[in-house]
Amino acid sequence: PGPPGYHGGNTAGGVPPLGNYGDRYAPSGPGLGGGGGGNGGLVTPLSPRNYYELHMRAMDEMPALEEFLLGLCRASDGDGPGGGPGPSLGSGELYEAVQYTPRVVPRVYLQICVGAVSIRAGDRTAVSVMDELGTAARMVQCPVRGLFLRHYLLMALRDKLPDGPGDDGGGTAGEA
Repeated sequence: PGPPGYHGGNTAGGVPPLGNYGDRYAPSGPGLGGGGGGNGGLVTPLSPRNYYELHMRAMDEMPALEEFLLGLCRASDGDGPGGGPGPSLGSGELYEAVQYTPRVVPRVYLQICVGAVSIRAGDRTAVSVMDELGTAARMVQCPVRGLFLRHYLLMALRDKLPDGPGDDGGGTAGEA
């Protein structure tokens, strides 16, 4: 057994493939065919250990996604495939597109990734991005998911935050 739609065998540590991140709807609650439960129909079939393994796999892949999205933002500068102009997207457009992700936790991971891209592209200051993403990360109520999400937030922005008041970040890291 596993999350709905998961047809894999017993993988290492029982971690499903990245496409099935263990945050699926399951029938529960009144009128949903389940036997109660007050978590809005969500279940977490992953133990903290398995969630850690999944998180580490995602941490390995997120820098590649960040580079790809940064390439999309810079494509308008003539850095597209073959040296010509590629599809042009601003980091603001990417950030708005991420808002349509239906699941909260994956949406915040993508917001963090796009926030890091917008800092690297020079579209926003590090302090304003950190303030917004810190607020979004605090909204995740599950302690396990919130812990790993905040870890990713810190890892994604650690080299992009200003060191002091004289940096280009628009303020100090203490303000964020």
